[in-house]
Amino acid sequence: MKKIVSLLLSLMLLLSCAVLAEEEIPANRILAVDSAFLNLADMNPQFKGTESTIRGCLGLQPAKNEDGTFAEGYMMFTVLVDEAGWYDVTVRYAAKFKAGQTRCADLIVNEGERIHLPIEGQPEWTDYVDATVTVELVEGVNTLVLLNVEGFDNSVYKAINVDYLQWELVMPAADEAASFTSPMEVS
Repeated sequence: MKKIVSLLLSLMLLLSCAVLAEEEIPANRILAVDSAFLNLADMNPQFKGTESTIRGCLGLQPAKNEDGTFAEGYMMFTVLVDEAGWYDVTVRYAAKFKAGQTRCADLIVNEGERIHLPIEGQPEWTDYVDATVTVELVEGVNTLVLLNVEGFDNSVYKAINVDYLQWELVMPAADEAASFTSPMEVS
């Protein structure tokens, strides 16, 4: 009888852990593993970092051309918004840096200008941080293309592990005040 009770308690504990492990994904977030790809061959599923979603992340890697040079790696997110306006768009990522290394990532909104994302390296690949930029989104479907640019620099590989992309409304288009200035308009 003790064995049966012990087995039942163990099973209940396992089931409760599985329920706790299920992560509710907010409606304004798209996991990298659920994004569309423009160069699928360059996307590799990566490990689950300590702060990454339970489903893991994707390594956004530069593409190797036939001539040995490296092109930009692309990841495309399709974002549906109910209201046009200015949004904070956040990319959660991991990038391990050594002294002198840099990573470069850009965001292209609705096939417009490239917006540089401030990528900051961390001591380990399992350390996730956020890069946030403010962009204008239209009502309905928006495409946000995340680019890992520059490939290699002095034989240093410049991959970043992307966990998710998320957006938050900052100011509705109808409420735009004359005092509001887009970060893209500031020189």
